[in-house]
Amino acid sequence: MAWIYEFGIGHFLEFTKVLKQTKQGSYLQLVKGIMSEKGVVGVWDGFFPWGSIQAIAKGRKREGVDLGWLVCVLVYESGCKAPTSSWSRGS
Repeated sequence: MAWIYEFGIGHFLEFTKVLKQTKQGSYLQLVKGIMSEKGVVGVWDGFFPWGSIQAIAKGRKREGVDLGWLVCVLVYESGCKAPTSSWSRGS
């Protein structure tokens, strides 16, 4: 579900936010510029693979384990601390 949201609208919102932070112009002007430069597909530039991986790992839980935390532990072995808030333990 998180991936569908990110693909549908989340990545577009994040993309336009970063674009607005780095360039002058209104949101509409910036989106029109990207669309004319790269087409509709240009909006999803960077979604594959990094935005997709982030969408799958972000906030996803399986059997009470925060998947983002689990990936962090697997990648960095002991570089992350266990989540302490009640929502991240799946309670």
